[in-house]
Amino acid sequence: VMGTMMKENNGDHFLTEHEYDEFGDPISDKRARSAISSYCPLLNIQDIQPYPPMIVFCSIDDENVPMLANSVRYVMKVRDAMSKGRECNNNSSRSSRAEPNENDILLHVEKEGGHHLHGRRVDVCTLEACFLL
Repeated sequence: VMGTMMKENNGDHFLTEHEYDEFGDPISDKRARSAISSYCPLLNIQDIQPYPPMIVFCSIDDENVPMLANSVRYVMKVRDAMSKGRECNNNSSRSSRAEPNENDILLHVEKEGGHHLHGRRVDVCTLEACFLL
């Protein structure tokens, strides 16, 4: 969120200048930048916090959420945080319960479908159900 909205001259991106009325302009307004940072997924990943297993879906042709700038970076950052957290836990006492690890964070990339995965919803819902089971 912050990375996309902080890029000046990014009016061709769906979530930028026309969203300033709702969210504020993080480039020129420190309060807006602070508020957006507080809920930006990438900025709120913490090494010491455990994360549940998850599957993240994205589409190569998503104009709202660029795959490499957001979905891939998010998954990589969560995996890295989990790896660091596991290293920290290995140095302290551990419970006998199996802890989730970075291999439990999955990324599924669709070739097409846009932001709402048009025409791919049945396939995606099937994968979601399999993941949950």
